[in-house]
Amino acid sequence: MIKQKSKISIFLLLTLIVSSCNSLDKDEYKILNAVIGMHVHPEVDTVRINKILENDNIDYLRAVDIVNEEMSKKHYEFVLSDTIYPVILPPGLKEDLHTKLLFSEIENRSDKPLVADFNQLKFKNNLQRVPKAINSTNYIGQFRLHRVLFDKTRERAYVQIETPVSKYPSFVGIPFKKLKGEWILDDK
Repeated sequence: MIKQKSKISIFLLLTLIVSSCNSLDKDEYKILNAVIGMHVHPEVDTVRINKILENDNIDYLRAVDIVNEEMSKKHYEFVLSDTIYPVILPPGLKEDLHTKLLFSEIENRSDKPLVADFNQLKFKNNLQRVPKAINSTNYIGQFRLHRVLFDKTRERAYVQIETPVSKYPSFVGIPFKKLKGEWILDDK
């Protein structure tokens, strides 16, 4: 009986160790949440902006603020894949990471897809994740997140997101750097 409990305990410990190696860490979720905040939103309603500019005597930036305020009160749906995909590194991009973004040797732990933990991902209050595309004027499209690529110092990171721009997918790569313990956009 004691031997069996010991075997079960060892099995559970090994399972925990293996599963923790195949999950996202706190820094990855911080960066993914920043990317979601920047890119998971409806496109700006340029028709509405133009109507405001025609009817009211205000400047363009004020018209954009008005439309953004209106849009923040509307409910929108989107699809976000359950999988966080591996980083896609075309030949030139890997070199750019080294030269332009000053990545030291790349930490190779982002080449495997993982299941997203949606308890760790944060979305704006007016956004609702739905399981599949729907036919609605408030549907903003399908998004795909990719794993965060860190350099060996863990002071620089690069992440990719696929977004539906004007109903056509767009692939965006975003560099980050760590400053005083916080991840911020890298302006290089």
